[in-house]
Amino acid sequence: MNPVTRARHLARGVAYGAPALLLVVALVGVDFWPFSAYRLFSTVRSDATSSQRLMVSYGDGTEQAVSCVDHPVLRETMRFVPRLPDVDTRTRDVMLGTWFADCNIDGADVVRVRIDKVDRAVDPVTHVTTETALTTVWNEVL
Repeated sequence: MNPVTRARHLARGVAYGAPALLLVVALVGVDFWPFSAYRLFSTVRSDATSSQRLMVSYGDGTEQAVSCVDHPVLRETMRFVPRLPDVDTRTRDVMLGTWFADCNIDGADVVRVRIDKVDRAVDPVTHVTTETALTTVWNEVL
């Protein structure tokens, strides 16, 4: 096979293979680098939104709300929250420590951690958002 024909075959393989691989990864839901960010571009924009936030309670009774949107580590690991009740204490502590570090929270004073799902409605004229529902997804006393 001459070099020109070999180059054409290689180009076709890359041209057809790369989109096919992206499609398979998106359909199967496999989450590995460099294909792990496809969720960033697949959200539907509408007048109703929902997000999650981390609520941290301190020993003195104060609470701190941390939006997951503002913290990339927290935002990208929210998909693991449904598994938290089933994990061992060490794994949970590692995840909480990672979240606290990402949000600049001193974990030594934290007595309770809660994940809330916040539903919001967006006014189509003024673009002002209003909270419509609040659901506690996970709650743990430390």
